[in-house]
Amino acid sequence: MVKNYIILAHTNPNQLLRLVYKLNDENTYFYIHIDLKCDIKDYQEKFDLPNVFFLKTREQCAWGDISLVDATIHGMRAVLKDKRKGYCIFISGQDYPIKNNTAINDYLKINAGFDFIDLKPINKLWNNNRMRCSMNFYKFNLSNTRNDLVLIPSIFCKEFYSMYTLKQVWRVIKKVWRVIKKGDWGIINIIKPRNFPNYFTPFAGSQWWALTTSTIEKVLSFLEADNRYMQYHRFSFCADEFLFHSIINYLCEKGQVKLKTNLTFVNWDEVYTKSPQIIKANDLEKIKRMPTHKLFARKFDMSVDENIFDQIDNYIENVKQKQKLIRWQ
Repeated sequence: MVKNYIILAHTNPNQLLRLVYKLNDENTYFYIHIDLKCDIKDYQEKFDLPNVFFLKTREQCAWGDISLVDATIHGMRAVLKDKRKGYCIFISGQDYPIKNNTAINDYLKINAGFDFIDLKPINKLWNNNRMRCSMNFYKFNLSNTRNDLVLIPSIFCKEFYSMYTLKQVWRVIKKVWRVIKKGDWGIINIIKPRNFPNYFTPFAGSQWWALTTSTIEKVLSFLEADNRYMQYHRFSFCADEFLFHSIINYLCEKGQVKLKTNLTFVNWDEVYTKSPQIIKANDLEKIKRMPTHKLFARKFDMSVDENIFDQIDNYIENVKQKQKLIRWQ
């Protein structure tokens, strides 16, 4: 089973190095996108593996922005260009495996042909306000700092004329002016209504997935055949959470793909947060309780807790040894 890992990385080269070496085995390839804000040499100098490829086309990524989708698509195209058949597994540089490579390979072989992605109808997953912000408002970045963005409804949206908007008008004007000064005249789009394309149903879910290269081909073919869909998402808030998902659900309805739940455990706090919690040593028991299909976890930060990596490695090795004993008996 060929595994093509598409990795988005923007921090801590040593952590990325550990991730890649942990996942590396026969018939595994790595397509790594390094955020344009980073010095790629800091990452390239760490690696001396023939199956590691740093993507030449890079994006300056921002949270909730279409740039994350663009970076992902660069990886997808690179895999297809190299004619790697098998799976594309999309992870970040802050993910880490919680199963050994044998278990990962076995799970993909047993479920060969399935695509692993979480998706639900958008109105079942998001509240009305989140749907309106993502699907009907225009998003403009003011910088690449997290949350430094503005969401503006079209003049055809009732929210444009709400008391809330009026109260915030001075703040909005200042932010819009900053966008214009940067040379981005996309703000003029607010004179047009913004609605999700009516040729299929919007679905959303986790950004992380594992898709067959056959499905990747279908997704890219769709995007190339209809650039209106990509243009719509240029102004979407968190497009990475529903752009691919809506296409894949459409393919599923047509009987062209078969779906199972995704492979990545994300450590969300019980309380609503915009970012997953960092996995630390005191989360190890939680990792041990993960079901068979959870092969990876996130989010890790070596600068916060480096010991958790050794603890997971030891746990994985112990499981591997127990499995060997069972086979010998």
